Amino acid sequence: MRARLVEVVDALRRDVDNGGSRDCQAGVEDLPESLLELENTDVPANYIARLRGEQAGLRKAVLRVYQVGRAQRRRRQSLHPV
Repeated sequence: MRARLVEVVDALRRDVDNGGSRDCQAGVEDLPESLLELENTDVPANYIARLRGEQAGLRKAVLRVYQVGRAQRRRRQSLHPV
């Protein structure tokens, strides 16, 4: 789980630097695999349900970051047309 979360953060950094990539979003969508692994352990069900809610919040935050980046690129392009 930790390795997947670290990859999500690294992917977000790459996406922000790149501007057109959506690797972080794909990483967030892959997190349920880790949650399924947790279900097979002694982790309480309410903790896993909370993590699923946090995944939804993370998904929304990543989409906002993408939206802000897109708006900034458009603004820069309108200020400095080629």
